[in-house]
Amino acid sequence: MAATSPDFDPTKIWESQSFEHDRILTVCAFSPCGKFVVAGAQHEDLQRWDLESGTRTPLTAHRSWVMALAFHPDRKRLISGDYHGVVHCWNYAETEPKPLWTIEDTRHGWVRDLAITPDGKHLLTTGNDKLVKLWSPDGGTAIREFTGHKHHVYSLTVAPDGKSFYSGDVLGEIHHWDLASGELIRTIDASVLHERKENYLADVGGVKRLAISPDGTLLACSGMTDANGNTFCVGKAAVLLFDLSTGELKQTLRPQTKMDGPLEGLCFLPDGSIAAQGQLLHSSTSIEFWKPDAEAPYHILKAPTGYSLHLHPDKLRLASACYEAHGRTGNGRHTDQQEYVSNNGALKIYSLFEQPKDEVASTKS
Repeated sequence: MAATSPDFDPTKIWESQSFEHDRILTVCAFSPCGKFVVAGAQHEDLQRWDLESGTRTPLTAHRSWVMALAFHPDRKRLISGDYHGVVHCWNYAETEPKPLWTIEDTRHGWVRDLAITPDGKHLLTTGNDKLVKLWSPDGGTAIREFTGHKHHVYSLTVAPDGKSFYSGDVLGEIHHWDLASGELIRTIDASVLHERKENYLADVGGVKRLAISPDGTLLACSGMTDANGNTFCVGKAAVLLFDLSTGELKQTLRPQTKMDGPLEGLCFLPDGSIAAQGQLLHSSTSIEFWKPDAEAPYHILKAPTGYSLHLHPDKLRLASACYEAHGRTGNGRHTDQQEYVSNNGALKIYSLFEQPKDEVASTKS
């Protein structure tokens, strides 16, 4: 990074680093210290990359796919959750990180998301048991349950003041909760992101990700509308934008690039614009950028299918957890019958400023 900070400009975005992995990556986040990026995968281990050296370090303790993680604001701890309902807390900067404490069974079934309040005093988790649960980040002690969702809960985000939070489920209900009392404040209707027809075997869609604007006035939720089946869950990708003062829908944002699944990567940028990344089976698609008051994206970057976006503390870099196909039409197909071979993943780092003439992207395993 240059001595003087470059000018933030998402229209100049470029891929500055790529970290390869032999499993599809599902979720990613930069550490608060800015030195590392960590990703979960369709695999048991978390992966930590040093941004300067490119060194990869596995964080080994999970026994299932890791789909949720968050850094504690003390800049020392990382908390991660998996599809066996287990949560681990790590001192992420150690040479060989080991869990500091573990919640052996949250009883969520799958831990689909987790979040930590800005003051670092509360940990929230959620999943397939229709509940949001509150824990102490200092040891994993259970504090409270939030009851009210009717189906699997996919996503969480905490309000900037840390006094309330939002949770989104497969039915498209977004619940706004008071953290201190546990009371449900209101429900925001995002049911357009849900589909269940008579011939469907299961509910399709849901609120995949939630994000609040830097000024605290807007809530973005991502997913898809108009699902036309539940075999491959194909639908029309969308970001819904709500006014938090009224709970009313302000805007429905649609990507211009071809996509066949929900938008899952989602974040606000420091200028208040929205970045989202989608999915296209066996192919690349895009990261698209919108101003909150405009339907059409103001910039589009061709990118692999991605499931998570996260902004670096310097506000100038964006991490993306991606899927990269082997060229087969499915995981493990055309391999030996006794062998399962996953498609690959990549952790892409994009710089949100004009590319210096002497800079090229670095690729490391």
